[in-house]
Amino acid sequence: MKKLKIVSPISTKNSDSIELIIMSLQNLKHDVYFFLDTNELLNMDKKDLDIILLEPDMNSWQWLNILKKANQILPEIPVVLFSLEANAENGFFRLSDDANIFIADDVKLLTENLDYIAKS
Repeated sequence: MKKLKIVSPISTKNSDSIELIIMSLQNLKHDVYFFLDTNELLNMDKKDLDIILLEPDMNSWQWLNILKKANQILPEIPVVLFSLEANAENGFFRLSDDANIFIADDVKLLTENLDYIAKS
């Protein structure tokens, strides 16, 4: 498995869901970076990005703005929307065949599918 570079907004750093993923990713020796704002993400070199990790939150729509901008400016970088409360079908799925967006609520299934996500 290739060592992946995964980025997430710093606002999610203390989230229980994201902390759980980060521990799993770091155990697999992947690099996880946090960005301060959308501009920092969009200014990152594309070769330094494999996956963007977002946590949907109905109290803040920041994740949706990031998703929208990332899809416009970095359409080749896959985005994972992760929430322990997502009730995703089978714990992990691709939003649609032509979208580079994945929904997950199961850390094990997410980590098992990282190569698939990064290659999409």
